[in-house]
Amino acid sequence: MNVLGIIASGVAALFITVALAKSARRAALRPHVPDEPGGRAPRAGVLRRIGGAAAVLGVGTATGGALWLGAADDSAGSVAGLLAGAGTVAALGLVHDLKPLWAALRLAVQTAAAILVVCLAGLSPAAGVLAVLWIVLVTNAFALLDHADGLLTTVGVVTAAGLLACAVIDGSAALALLPAALAAGLAGFLLHNWHPARLRLGASGAQFTGFALAASGALIQAAAPSGRAAWA
Repeated sequence: MNVLGIIASGVAALFITVALAKSARRAALRPHVPDEPGGRAPRAGVLRRIGGAAAVLGVGTATGGALWLGAADDSAGSVAGLLAGAGTVAALGLVHDLKPLWAALRLAVQTAAAILVVCLAGLSPAAGVLAVLWIVLVTNAFALLDHADGLLTTVGVVTAAGLLACAVIDGSAALALLPAALAAGLAGFLLHNWHPARLRLGASGAQFTGFALAASGALIQAAAPSGRAAWA
């Protein structure tokens, strides 16, 4: 995979996310007929919470398209597993945004998705266990950041950009694919998430971001040459 492929995936993620988020914002801000005492329209609040699905679809579509075009070369299995795991926790988060789920169920699905990534990446048992714990921990840590306008999105952009730099410096161009798309997609979403936020990433976008960043970091660290492993 070359630099142009990474740039193309980022540009695609940016434009797709911006377009989808704009549509979601219009739907969220459209006047709704109140259906609760006091004149509240809960549907608008739900639409704002699930706005993160726009970022998930934008990043997922761009990354999946790059994989389909053969951009990841020999690391396609690892990147596909990473994307599949992140998509699974994003789908779980979307359900949680609509109807809260038990914490035990969320942890079980996140753990299963992390194990999928670790198995497809071919990590050793010891490294795999540590990677699973790391991925689940960071996924839930990011889910706690979606309480202030622009906070989670900004942290995600900066972290993804850092991982992108690590992957490029260490020569893991294929593993730079998802961080590049994620940084660009979140930057596009930030246009609607900055104060005052019109959309939020919600559990879906937050868990997708945390999982993708944590798993990317673990795989970049595992693939880094011994002399440059400290970068990741």
